[in-house]
Amino acid sequence: MTIRPESPRTRGPAYLVYSLLLTFAWALLWLLRPLARRHPRLGYGLDQRLGLDRPELGDDGRPRLWMHAASVGEVQVALTLITTLRKRFDFQAVLTVTSPQGHRLARDRVDADTRVTMAPLDAPRPVRRLIAAVRPDLFVVVETELWPVLLTELGRAGIGKAVVNGRLSARSTGRYQRMGRLMRSLVAEFDRVSVISEADAHRFRRLGVAPERIRIHGNAKYAAPVGDRAATRETIRKDLGLAGQPAFISGSTRSGEEEILIPVFQRLVRMNPDWHWIVAPRHLRRLDLVEGLLTKAGLNTARLSRCRRERRPARVILVDTMGELSDLYGAADLHFCGGSLVNRGGHNIMEVVRWGMPVYFGPFMEDFQDAADMVLAAGAGFQVRDGEELARLFARQQANPEQYHRAGRAAADLSRTLARTVDDQADMVLGLLRP
Repeated sequence: MTIRPESPRTRGPAYLVYSLLLTFAWALLWLLRPLARRHPRLGYGLDQRLGLDRPELGDDGRPRLWMHAASVGEVQVALTLITTLRKRFDFQAVLTVTSPQGHRLARDRVDADTRVTMAPLDAPRPVRRLIAAVRPDLFVVVETELWPVLLTELGRAGIGKAVVNGRLSARSTGRYQRMGRLMRSLVAEFDRVSVISEADAHRFRRLGVAPERIRIHGNAKYAAPVGDRAATRETIRKDLGLAGQPAFISGSTRSGEEEILIPVFQRLVRMNPDWHWIVAPRHLRRLDLVEGLLTKAGLNTARLSRCRRERRPARVILVDTMGELSDLYGAADLHFCGGSLVNRGGHNIMEVVRWGMPVYFGPFMEDFQDAADMVLAAGAGFQVRDGEELARLFARQQANPEQYHRAGRAAADLSRTLARTVDDQADMVLGLLRP
């Protein structure tokens, strides 16, 4: 049963000034929207952010969940949680997103019972319009994006509020404390707060959340359960024509990485001529260039679409389709995640871990440092300095596979831990959403 919050306390002069400023911004955008629409970022989803274009939900009596996510990472958590909830309960959902990139991802991946819209500007009029349109039974924010007007208006409407995957840095906590009663009152009114760590729990308590409302569930950011790994893997390998032959995959490779990885693969072939290589460039516009590099190196190369048609793999399979990399990881035995041997910030190594397989990556993981730290701490993967170190590591593990198998078991354990995190968060949300 949802815990209905008490009527919000008076927010004080800080809230009044904030609300007036955002109301002025809303009015200005409303007046200038023909010009604003021409701006690539400002104009994206402008009518939705102004409260002029609102989602429509069926009036069928099912509970209504409003989930909010800031950008791509938070959207991935929201989508995973919604999928998990769907298996347990029938409800309608609205997902609001702050960034255009996150909105596009959500729009492309949501189910039929979930509406996606840009988050409203945090001014009273667009927020009230969206609340009136959605009429949610519960509002859930992913991580910690606190909008004073939105949270105030939800409280005034008697709508329950919760946080999932909550995190607060020491710096953010200090900033919120300096803002005084306004932020403390907003945070304290959440009915439930699911946090990543004890440190996050401690910081939420400092901001006024009652200890009994806080749950420590861990980080669901990279959770993506596969199901029956062995059966799914066999299906994917059959689709590629890999009948019992070992495969090395390089996912999301960036310019300069294929040249580094070609000698790595050639060394694998010298140890065992049955090896195949699946190469998935990050951008399809590089296909011709990459194909030329592979051919010049003397590697028999064919594109994935052709291999599927003929059910006969080439020595190197060049992925020429979009949106399949996460599943293709399941077909391979050795997994390298690109953007990490060259300075491009890395990519999502957890897409490999979810298969219960070790992941290999280079030194440049700035965009996914939290995932790298998690994997290395669990012993579920290996970070190398360069291609030569990667080749030597592969050679050692092929000669003595115990280290590889131990990392695989750690990856499977980590994947299960992340799945349990999502289950725990879903249990908490259901406890608030069920009538």
